[in-house]
Amino acid sequence: MELAGTWRKVMPYMAMVFLQFGFAGMFLISVASLRQGMSHYVLVVYRNAVAAVVMAPFALWFERRLQIC
Repeated sequence: MELAGTWRKVMPYMAMVFLQFGFAGMFLISVASLRQGMSHYVLVVYRNAVAAVVMAPFALWFERRLQIC
């Protein structure tokens, strides 16, 4: 079996592993910041801002070929 075929089969599982690490990291950061007194509302705003900054390059990269009619 060639490497490209194996990579395509393993990619969804690797994505889920990275996603779980992301959730665990976000949980640890959230707990630490809330214990130090950060407001729940501020935490939500920061979390959404970081998510937008992280996801924006992927959205621009994958949607660059689509044309708006």
